[in-house]
This record gives sequence, structure tokens and C-alpha cells, in this order.
Amino acid sequence: MKLAKTLIQNASGLLKDRDLTYSLYFSSQKLINYCQKIQKYLRGDLKKEENEMLRGVNPLDFPDMVWTQILEEDPNLGQYPLGEITERAIKKTIIIIIQRASISENQITHKKLPDWQRKLWLIMNPDCEAKILEIFLTHYFFEICIDQIRRPEKEANIGWAYEYNFSKQGWAKSIKEEEVTREKLAIECDGISKKFLKYLHDSLKEEDWEKKARLIIRKGFIKEIDMRLPFQRNIVSKPLANVIIGNRLKTGDLVLGRTSIKTISKKFNVPRNAKKILFDQDNANVILPISDFETCLGKEIQPLIKDLFEIGTSIYIADLHTRRKDDLSRKIGIVLPVRATDKWELKKGKLEKTVSFLGRDQISFHFTKHQQRIKEEKLFAPTKVENQKSCICLFSGGLDSMAGAVWALENGLDPIFVSHFASYKLGSIQKQIIRKLYEIYDLDMLSMKITETSIDKYKSAGIPKAIVSKLHSIKNMEFRGKIEIEKVLKTIIGQDMHTYKSTILQYSRSLKHFGFKISKPKNTDNATRKIWNPLGASAQSPMAQFLRTFLFLSVATGIALEKGINKIYIFENGPVAINPLFSEARLNTRTSHPHFLTLFQDLIRSISGVDIIIDNPFMYLTKGEIVGLMARTPVSRLIADTTSCWNWFRIPLIAKQEELQWCRETHCGECVPCIIRKLALNKADLSQEDSKYLFDLFAEYPFLQNEQKVLFADFIRFFANILAREKLDLLYYAPDISNFSSRVTTPHLIDMFKTYATEIISGLMNMGNTNIIQDFYKLIIQIKPESIFEVA
Repeated sequence: MKLAKTLIQNASGLLKDRDLTYSLYFSSQKLINYCQKIQKYLRGDLKKEENEMLRGVNPLDFPDMVWTQILEEDPNLGQYPLGEITERAIKKTIIIIIQRASISENQITHKKLPDWQRKLWLIMNPDCEAKILEIFLTHYFFEICIDQIRRPEKEANIGWAYEYNFSKQGWAKSIKEEEVTREKLAIECDGISKKFLKYLHDSLKEEDWEKKARLIIRKGFIKEIDMRLPFQRNIVSKPLANVIIGNRLKTGDLVLGRTSIKTISKKFNVPRNAKKILFDQDNANVILPISDFETCLGKEIQPLIKDLFEIGTSIYIADLHTRRKDDLSRKIGIVLPVRATDKWELKKGKLEKTVSFLGRDQISFHFTKHQQRIKEEKLFAPTKVENQKSCICLFSGGLDSMAGAVWALENGLDPIFVSHFASYKLGSIQKQIIRKLYEIYDLDMLSMKITETSIDKYKSAGIPKAIVSKLHSIKNMEFRGKIEIEKVLKTIIGQDMHTYKSTILQYSRSLKHFGFKISKPKNTDNATRKIWNPLGASAQSPMAQFLRTFLFLSVATGIALEKGINKIYIFENGPVAINPLFSEARLNTRTSHPHFLTLFQDLIRSISGVDIIIDNPFMYLTKGEIVGLMARTPVSRLIADTTSCWNWFRIPLIAKQEELQWCRETHCGECVPCIIRKLALNKADLSQEDSKYLFDLFAEYPFLQNEQKVLFADFIRFFANILAREKLDLLYYAPDISNFSSRVTTPHLIDMFKTYATEIISGLMNMGNTNIIQDFYKLIIQIKPESIFEVA
């Protein structure tokens, strides 16, 4: 047990007193409670609706079903620093329970159970609690240890992460050797859990976690792991407010609706580095594209939708500016005024749960009353759905979103494309691709619809009254294409058409592509500068954009609600949508995870009363299969225009640092998205359409640093294991793949990941140069591991 103890002790930065004892106590408690619920189900004692839910569950969905229910009761258990460790430990525990269970027919009283659930009967009894806790503890400690082993050490030439992947001779270890390492570690963790179990079991007898159970668990760490957890006092303080949104200035400081910043400081803990953001149009230090949106829409957007935009923006800013600790945890407290105060206050829990799942953050919202006094009935009125083919399509400018645009146009849909861009260069790329797509499909992006709001704009813009009066006759009628629009305008305006045409179109153009950027104003006065904090990610914040999708979907939803559209499409290949950890020590995001999409969809329904469907049509497709949709079509020539690289905006700087000649390459070639992009295009036989790369990992690659070697080995090792394992064995290795949702089923996800693993491994073997892939990493994909489960 020496190595396991050392690794747990080494994780002292991760294992804080309150976090660790809270995680162990409450996750164990809820796991046992859920197992008791399963007992009732097996006896037929559950309520009818609960029975029906469990009856339809596939055994491979069961691990995530248990975890989802636990998370529903206590979202804190899914947050950093221990959220991923807890999730994987619970899912693995359920996998072991399912696998080990066995039963004979005459011992079952509930005769109508599916076969796999019959197997749970013997172990789901009052005496099973200790065994379940022991299994859970073993996996909990194992996940802590394996996270430490696989964590890259930038400063060290040879670290644990390197030794996990490579032999002393420098060759990558096979996955059979990897399995031996994991098995030895698991045995040590099992020994620790057997000794630690009595402390956890005793703690669960106590109802008071803070004063009693917590101390018992601390004692277990001292006695069995020789580890003293630094005691964290529970200091009851005011709620955190580190992101404060104001909507006007008064005497040089923020005012939040009808609440002053001084009042906020009395009620909340406002740190010195709190971000103070002003949305007031005259003095704003952050510019929201609301006026641009209203111009495109031809009317003023409704108060509830303005709230949604501002909440989405505040989340985006908080994500960029709130630095994570070394253990990845962070607390975000957002205070902002909203117009629909009662509605948002009532659904605040749903909002916090949705955002927390997206970033594994501890997040809280505090709403104040907006200065605008709006009657309840005027906050929001649903728009009638007129065109069933109308839809919103998120468009980022990447390969998947371009394939999604092709999918929408090929299926005869009438899409409005919504894009978010952090730089004007990316915004230009997005516009260019959409314009070229419309040209290829011989569609005209130009369309015109006169509305009451646009008529008011004409009056203030100096359009003669006689022309405005004539425009009334075509109000709310939509005209498409340059030829038809010019014909209509010539009839109404006559010889003055060219004088007023651009002004009329400016305020009546129908929305086809809406790109937006959250930016700072070009000019700021002294009062605004006083509260200004420049937008941009902290240099020490890893993977800064965890929460951007909330903003992206908020804007798309606002457009859908105003236009009477009931479908929003987000396009992401299935493996990235699920985005399992390809190493326990890596980070992942959940930008298009099916559970997040469900949470967001439910939030919008509860706030607006409108049922908008948010769908990912590519949920079961790999990137290679998605790119294949564009093969042998004119659209394939646009592939080089798309952007997949994590580092694309830094490529000139990287080239300079590496003393490489930069010839306008748009991809670095060495980040994971670049590798996946290149393999996908190879799969679809479209490599010739690709853009240039600064580095070519598949050719004679420059000298690899140990950190890069470990990253690449982790990547190959994950897919080699997926390819080599089956069902429960595969889920045990990668429990993140188990997903219980109305959107997906785990068996289909397993099939997809198998296809994806084949795509990745065969692509690497075919494209990689001999020195790097076929020799250097060949052992990883050479030997099939032995399953930890006995084959029946």
C-alpha cells in the first residue's frame, strides 16, 4: 500500500478537509439510499411512476442513472475539485455491482423483472451496505491515485505521467502493461478501503456531518493513511459577489436597478478584484449586441429576453475572469438586476444547476429589481410559429458547424445562423463561409420584411412621409432575393429608389445570419474607466471557456422566441459532445453534452412557457462520418476556410517562438482538435481539401518534449482501450460514456465510440511516420488487454 498512500498524501492540494469529508459522507449516503431504492423496486414496493422509470433502463445506462439522481439531489457533489473523482467512483461501483450479481429464478418475488435486473436481487439486500461502501471507497481512492500518476509534470524531465506511459528505454508501454499498473494500484487501494471502511461506516451513523461525521472521517485519514487534513473552519459569511452587473452610473459608481453598490457591499462579500460590469448604453464598459439584434429583428426585443441576454453575458464574463484554484475549483457569485425578478427568482435553482453542470463550478445568482418597472403581462408574449421549416443553427466556423449548415440546407430547412466570435478575424471567417454556402446552394441571403418598428425607424431616418405611407401597404410581407426586392421598392419609391433603398433595407432586412461579439467600447470616460476591467482570459486559467455555450444558446433562444421558431440545432460530433476524459488527469468541457442541453431546454420552458427543442443531429456520428457528408460535393472546397485549432489565433506567435516560417497557416497541427481534424479528413478521403498546418505530427515531427509525448500517448491509449474492450469492461475503463438521457442511450454511444476508435487508430497507423507512430507508439495498440470481468 506504499504507492497508494504516497499518491493520496501527494494529493494534499486536492484533498481539503471540508471538500473531502463532504464528498465522502454525502456521496456514500446517497449511494446507499439509492441502493435501498433499488431493493424496493426489486420487491415491487416502489410507486408506479418510479417503477416504470427503472423498468425501462438498459443495464449500460444504469451507472449514469444512479449518478444523475444523486446529482439532482446535491449538485455540489459534481463540482470541482472532487466532482469527477466522485462521479467515476460511483459509476464504477454500480458497474461492479451489475457484473457480480447472480440469481436463481425461485428466489425472485417480483416476477416481471427484466433478466439483467434479476441479477441484482441477491446483492441488493440489507446486508449489502458494507460491501457497496467498500467497493466505492476502493474506486474513490483509486481515482485520486490515478489522477496523481497521470498528471503531467511540466518542470520534471521524468514524472509519474511519463513513467505510466513509457519504459526506461523510451518506448510506449502496451495497454497490457498499463493494465498491470492499474491492477497493482487497485489492489493497494482495496487494502486501504478495507481499513478505512469502519470510519466511513461509523460516520454515516451520525446525522450531523459538520460536528461529528466529519471528525470521524478525518480520524480515518490520520490512522490509516498517515495524513492530517488541514482543518477548515466553517466561517459563516455573507454571500459571495465577485461579478456585479450594473445598468447605470451614479456619482461615478454602479447602480443595480434600484440598488446601489454600497447596499450590495453591505449584503454581500465583495472581494477587491470583483468584476464590475456596466450595461448602460451611454456609459457601458461591456457592449451587448442588443441594438444590432433589434435592427435585424425589426422590433424591440421583449424584457424577459433582454434578461436572458444579460444573464448569458454575465456568465460568459464570469467564466473568462474568475480564476480557478490549483485544484480547479472556483466560486462565482453573480449579482445583477433583472426585469422579470419574480420569474428568475423562482427558477434560480434551475439556472444554478444548469450552469454548475456545464463548468463543475459552485455558482450562485442574486437578482435585484431592474430600474425599468414592467407589468407582468408585458414581460414576454410568445410569438406564433408560422414556418415549420424555420430553425436556428449555431455556427462557430468549425468543420462540424459547417457540415451542420450543409445538413440544414440539404434538408430544405430555412435556417437563421447564429455565430459568436471572440475576434473580428473569426467573425469575418464565419460570414465568409455562410456567404459562400448560400452561393453554392444558389440561395439569396437578401430578404426584406417591413415591420411597425422599421417604419418608426424610417421616420427618424428622414424617409419622406409619402414613401413611409406607401411602405405601410406591404407591412409584414416578406420579399426574398435581390430581383424581387428591387422590383417592389421601385414600384413604391419610384425614381428615388437608389436614394432611400439602403436606408429601407438597413431597418427591414430579414435575419439570415446573426454574428455577435461581447466587447468593450472604443472610448471610455473617466467614470467608466474607474470600474473597467478589460475582457480576456486570465493567463493562469486553464481552458478558460467552460461556460460560453450558455451565452451562445441564450442568444439563439432569444432569436427563436422573438421569431416564433421552435427548433435550435447545435452541431457537434458525438465523441466531443460526450467528451469523456482520455486520461483521468486531463480536463474536459461539456459545451454540447446531452444532459446540459436537456437542462437548458427545461430552464427555457420553465421561464418562458415555450417548448423549444434543442437538438444535436450529429449525436451518434464521428467527426470522420460528419466530414464525409461533404465528400464529392461543391461544399468540400470550403473545408480549408473552417477553423478547428485551439491555438489558431496564436499561430504567428508560436511560429516566431519556434523560429518557423509562417505562411498564413490556420492550424498549429499539434493540439488535439488539429489531430482529430486531420484524421477525420483522412477518413473521408478529403485531406487534399485541408488547410495548412504549422507542425505536421504525421510527418517528420520536430523534437517532442516529454509533456507532448505523454499527451499523445494518453490520446492513443484511450482509443486503443476503447477498441479492445467490450460493454461493461469498456464502461469500467471509461465510465463517462455511460449516459442516462432521453436524448441518448449508452449502447448506441458504445457503438459510436468503437467506430470512432477505429477511425483514430487506423488513421494514425496509416498516416503516421514510422519513427513516431508505428514504432514509437506501436506497443500501445498491439496487445489486447484481459478483461477485469469474467466472460460468462
